[in-house]
Amino acid sequence: MGELSPDAESLVARRAERPAEETLAWVASTLGGRVLSTRRLTGGISAGMDVVEIERDGSPELVVLRRYVNDVWLSVEPDLASREAGLLEHLELHGVAAPRLLAVDGDGSASGSVCLVMTHVPGRTVHEPADRQVWLDGLITTLLEIHEVPVPHHLGLRDHDGQMDIDIGLACPVRFGHPVDEELWAVIAATWPTVTRRPIALGHADYHPGNVLWVDDRVSAVVDWTVACFGQAAADVSYLRLDIALVHGLEAGDEVLTAYRRIAGEDLPDRPFWDLMAAVRAHGFVDTWWASYVEFGMTDLPLARCERRFAEFTDRCRRELAT
Repeated sequence: MGELSPDAESLVARRAERPAEETLAWVASTLGGRVLSTRRLTGGISAGMDVVEIERDGSPELVVLRRYVNDVWLSVEPDLASREAGLLEHLELHGVAAPRLLAVDGDGSASGSVCLVMTHVPGRTVHEPADRQVWLDGLITTLLEIHEVPVPHHLGLRDHDGQMDIDIGLACPVRFGHPVDEELWAVIAATWPTVTRRPIALGHADYHPGNVLWVDDRVSAVVDWTVACFGQAAADVSYLRLDIALVHGLEAGDEVLTAYRRIAGEDLPDRPFWDLMAAVRAHGFVDTWWASYVEFGMTDLPLARCERRFAEFTDRCRRELAT
């Protein structure tokens, strides 16, 4: 399988487009109202996100329109919107802090765009908290709650462990739409057979501060469930560790682990392996991650600093696995 993503500039342009009038008309008709305005949301790599103000029964209401703009990804996984819609319903059933599904056009035939509409949850992303301990505790507590949700096998989510069993037989598999780094993957492939398999859990698979909304010191919602999967819960924790380490440094990433140990009451199993798995996801795309940080307002964070921290994080993983 070749490269599954169009060029970054193309995706940026697609995300920035205002929703088509046909799509907005579908939103209005489906929800039983009329569109008053739209406003683009920050964040996202493969989706256009807009707040849509509609009027229903004489009262204004905010909803969120998610348009899946990565056509190459859709050609490989055409059920992206329908799968995410089903997962939002499952999360609501189990009390997870997440947007509630309002409507979905899984193939774009009704609205002219593969999209879904969900509730607008009050809150903001927090990347530079006033109290880091409260912030980390909220992130870990919420993640543990996600991992307690029964896996909805009927939705066809990715089987992370099963895919790993296949991918370790390949020198350069395509994962999350991109070929992996062969050198790093050789270490992963050699280590995976020794990793302890714990009971599978629902995984967000893209859990980082940019996908968590807060009201004061409380998490109000976790968003962007497109790549959710089932597998080992440790993967989500290490992914969060890496993201925070790139922004705040390796010590801050280690504070994620400290918070996890205290709240979960156990250590993170096979932690160096899962840290390296997170690094494989980011390898070659640190500049893309950095661009999202800038979009979220961290304009004083140099790309070179993120790249240096990524190299330090990755080198440490490899040293630990070699001992």
